Amino acid sequence: MADQAVARYLQALAAGSAQHELTALLALASAAQQAAGGVAVDAREPWPPLEPDRLTALAGRHREQGLPGLAEAVLAVALQRAPGSGQARANHALALHELGRHAEALVQAEQSIALAPALAAAWFNLGLIRAALHDEAGAAQAHAQAQALAPQSGMHHLQAGLALQRQGRLLEVQGAFRYAMTLDGATPEA
Repeated sequence: MADQAVARYLQALAAGSAQHELTALLALASAAQQAAGGVAVDAREPWPPLEPDRLTALAGRHREQGLPGLAEAVLAVALQRAPGSGQARANHALALHELGRHAEALVQAEQSIALAPALAAAWFNLGLIRAALHDEAGAAQAHAQAQALAPQSGMHHLQAGLALQRQGRLLEVQGAFRYAMTLDGATPEA
């Protein structure tokens, strides 16, 4: 059922029909809800155009469009296809976070790190989620790990600086923000 719903959704996107897209979105949401209830999708069925990496990319586009609910539904299907994908799980955690489902997001973020401990984005997402849960020390630790894994990302340094600021570690904040700006032009929001 989930496979068919995603296939209909992608066909509707390709056709550019708003009415078909809405119908497909409803089918996709229904499939994701069934998936959450434990209805299994047959992972042995061939799915060349809808492999987990393409679903993860599609979910990323939905997040960029401000549609985290749709992104979460697509990622739920991707995780059924590839439950061991740290990248899909990290993206799922971020979508859940954007929906305000922080406790669920934390579980997904921690699982993504267990699956892919060298994935800086997973640590970055964990930092965002911990900050939303008011775990400032945990957020700072996660952002520090993201920095260590991707030292050239200004965004990692910016978020680490924000975590330090929320902890009241003001002497360290300025340096983090300045360094972030030198890396990729990130703008401090302090």
